[in-house]
Amino acid sequence: PLSFPPSFPPSILQMVKGKFFKFFASFAAIFISGVYHEYVLWAPFRFVLPILLTQYSTFGAVLYFVRPSPSSKFWNYFIHWSINFGVAIMVFCYAMEFCARLDCPEEVTLLNTFVPRSIRCFFN
Repeated sequence: PLSFPPSFPPSILQMVKGKFFKFFASFAAIFISGVYHEYVLWAPFRFVLPILLTQYSTFGAVLYFVRPSPSSKFWNYFIHWSINFGVAIMVFCYAMEFCARLDCPEEVTLLNTFVPRSIRCFFN
């Protein structure tokens, strides 16, 4: 067991030993994983479209904390359907952005790598 000095504030002690710290650590790991996967896709594509970060931080976090029985057939079907649906959304959005960058060429700057060109190309 951990022993802390008596002057240690009890609110921080409760955070470290309580469920809040475990929740924060789990969510930080999911968020860092999403950022890393965006970086892995940024390297070959040379543009950032935060689809993976959004999927990791929303659906990944929800599915991490909501854990029904793994023997449930509904849960297995739901996970497989979600994976296929997520990959389809990702392929569609990245292909749309890639084609928009080919059709609407602009100067290559650091800001242009973070701003989706598919939205600006659609409205122009």
